[in-house]
Amino acid sequence: MMDNKVTSIPANTIQWSKAMEACNNADKMAESALSKTALPIYVEYITPFYRVRVGDFTERSEAEECVKLLKEKGFSGALWVYANINTQ
Repeated sequence: MMDNKVTSIPANTIQWSKAMEACNNADKMAESALSKTALPIYVEYITPFYRVRVGDFTERSEAEECVKLLKEKGFSGALWVYANINTQ
């Protein structure tokens, strides 16, 4: 039997835009993100703001490349950040 446990490690992810105070705004942005990418989307609350994060990248260069692609799709606020990502 394989262990499919998801763990969290510090690495690279993309923050979709600036932090938001309202959860419903973050949820709407996450829904919009789902239509633009097949990468995992996370809504994360870090006091006092919600953040929409995209993807789990072990290499910074991967995250930077994805930021370029997302900006080409109209998400000008995308930037890579160092944060916990999910791994299996």
